[in-house]
Amino acid sequence: MNSSEIAIAPRPSPTAGDTIIEDLERECAWWQKVLRLQDWTITEISMIRRWELPNPKAKSKVDWNIQNKTAQISILEAIDLREEDRFDSTFELVKQLVWLHFSLFLVEEDTIAEIAQCQAVHSITQGLVSTSRNSRIKVQEQSAFFTLQELQKKCEYWQKTLRLQDWQVELKFARASELARPTNLGQAHINSTHKAAWIKLLDPIDQQDGDRMIAADHEETLVHELLHLHFDPFMDLTNSARNTAQEIAIEMLAHALVVSQLLVDG
Repeated sequence: MNSSEIAIAPRPSPTAGDTIIEDLERECAWWQKVLRLQDWTITEISMIRRWELPNPKAKSKVDWNIQNKTAQISILEAIDLREEDRFDSTFELVKQLVWLHFSLFLVEEDTIAEIAQCQAVHSITQGLVSTSRNSRIKVQEQSAFFTLQELQKKCEYWQKTLRLQDWQVELKFARASELARPTNLGQAHINSTHKAAWIKLLDPIDQQDGDRMIAADHEETLVHELLHLHFDPFMDLTNSARNTAQEIAIEMLAHALVVSQLLVDG
């Protein structure tokens, strides 16, 4: 975050007299800003019957055209909800928007990786929706960086939010010379077999002259590295274009998660 204050219009609330679709269209436009998906055009949001969905457990779907950056989102009709269904139309909408970030590196030939990808989308969506139940985003610049102890508490919060409590995560500050690249704000070493990760965050002492790095950047970097734990099963380091797309998606999702978490009533 490079500005002293980021403001987004209040999250839209349902309006009396409006249809479900009209409410969802307003929410969609808001979430596109939060998720930095303004370059995508959502051509239609519609309700769909259960038999039209790809599998009987699905409650929504998205059809996209990557070349034109257009998408259509369909959400399950209320008439087809079962008694045991846990349904939240906002969750389903946001989940399909998150899939747009995954569209450039979708895994379709590896069942294990596919499952990991679906779980990642579900956990990220839950984190976004659960931290956005307030009226206005307003991120105030903090004059001081977080201490390592404060970041450890942040890490525990985000592990819970992103459903990563079963991971053992160790944090430490690192000098710029200890990171893979001098421009990095952090990096993670991941052992998926033992569900352990070691995350290095740039020591504030190495902030470069002229930078406007603020405390929230440290938190965003932390969330970025935690998201790598979800992405690790389907990261492809051999394909530079695919890897770049994944890094961009992680960066945008980390930003959206931190911005959503820093909600205050406006």
